[in-house]
Amino acid sequence: MSDDELIPLEKIQDMLDDNEAYIKNFCKAGITSFTKFRDNYIEAMRNNELRLLRDEGHRVKPVIQMLGFDTIQKEYEHAKDLLQSDAPDERIKASIDKMRKQCDAIIEGFKKEARKLETD
Repeated sequence: MSDDELIPLEKIQDMLDDNEAYIKNFCKAGITSFTKFRDNYIEAMRNNELRLLRDEGHRVKPVIQMLGFDTIQKEYEHAKDLLQSDAPDERIKASIDKMRKQCDAIIEGFKKEARKLETD
């Protein structure tokens, strides 16, 4: 998936009746939500806090499913398995790195869409 396809803008536009103000607010909320998810995911993985990981997963799961962020969902499920199986540090670190990259790409995608709306 290219950067231009990362944020399913057409889906968001349909969902919000193509209202630019709503779409802009949705993008800003997405930035906040995925930043918090990324940061808490990293904390949960580093500190072996399955409860924090699950809380964060449940908080963003509706948006992840609604927007079709399947790679985020798969890595989140994998992370739960890692914590439950007391996986070695290198596997935890690999999961953190993968999720950080995915979330950073989504955050940048939302920022890009929000900037486009501000200049239109």
